[in-house]
Amino acid sequence: MGESAWRLREEMAKKNKLAGCYRRVLVFLLVVVMIILVPSGYIYQRSGGSSGLRYWMAGHTINVIEDHFLNNHPDSLSADQIRSQFGRIREANSRREIDLNQLYQLLDGYQERFQNNKPSIDQATQFMRDLELTTLSSESIR
Repeated sequence: MGESAWRLREEMAKKNKLAGCYRRVLVFLLVVVMIILVPSGYIYQRSGGSSGLRYWMAGHTINVIEDHFLNNHPDSLSADQIRSQFGRIREANSRREIDLNQLYQLLDGYQERFQNNKPSIDQATQFMRDLELTTLSSESIR
């Protein structure tokens, strides 16, 4: 009888140890999830939700395309013209006065066509004109 009681205590100790391990793992996972979700949720809300996130991503894409375009533009276009044009687009994007679908199509087309090539003068000029057309006038917003 003493031996069976000892085995019973031993089995109970193993079960308690295992239950404690599960509890510690669960608490650890909850803490990790909270550390990830709370700041992510805060940033998502501060950026304006899904709409704000799209404009934020568009802003970063504009920056990348501007850098590429500055490094590969034809000599007929000055770097100041390019910076000025992209600055206006960036400003329109920050005011949310831009057609995001049209902008994404234009920037995606630029990346596909000129990722490894330098655009010609005509292509660069057309790209700059098309870029300007992505901004919305204040009348179309109201």
